[in-house]
Amino acid sequence: MLFRNGRFPSPWKIAEVVLIPKVRKNLNMPSHYRPICLLSTWGKLYDTIIVDRLIYHLEMANYFSPNQFGFRRKKSTVSAIENIKRYVSQADKEGQVTCLISLDIANAFNSVNWNLLKEKVLNLPIPYYNKNKIFDFLKDRFISNKGIEISYNIGVPQGSCLGPILWNIFINDLLQIDVGTDMTIQAFAGDIVILMKASATFHFKQKSIRPLNMVHDWISNHGLTINYDKSKLRNVILTFLLLG
Repeated sequence: MLFRNGRFPSPWKIAEVVLIPKVRKNLNMPSHYRPICLLSTWGKLYDTIIVDRLIYHLEMANYFSPNQFGFRRKKSTVSAIENIKRYVSQADKEGQVTCLISLDIANAFNSVNWNLLKEKVLNLPIPYYNKNKIFDFLKDRFISNKGIEISYNIGVPQGSCLGPILWNIFINDLLQIDVGTDMTIQAFAGDIVILMKASATFHFKQKSIRPLNMVHDWISNHGLTINYDKSKLRNVILTFLLLG
């Protein structure tokens, strides 16, 4: 009945929030706690079934960018590192040096705009009744702490099985931006990496302007922000090649 009607029962949408303090942080700041959302077991079972069917359709359609390594079957952090190693190795064979720009999206999962996410879901290559399930999944959600319930309409639901897949859907077209043949963008969840190669390091400053502007514009237009304190630019040396 739930599948036929495209419904996700309301009681299963309530998440009990447990706040875990971060080590050596000022605990008077809300951002210095890690929230864990505890959801209904029945809701997570149903959530898992929805995810399995959704992933089946999306993988069959080759929807996801091959450069997204987070929350993908048969992909992991090891896969992401190996992809960087291949890029560096190929550049070395071509007599070129490489540069890696690491961008951290601030509070990524909690900042997803639902209206933009729903637009992306509408364009997914999946049956419409599956889209309805996602829409209802996002509808009328609440977080609860010490008996106080607060509704929310932003961010992928923490603690759910579907949340990480919705993040991948939300960010998928960022990884498909055309940054040119000498560059590539890859991600592991909300951690974005831009790789580029050139004949000498002094070229990187000029070469990085266009891709960084494109990525920055995409992030800004989607209501996200870059955490510059955690973002880095570095030359990739042959250490990668020595890892095996």
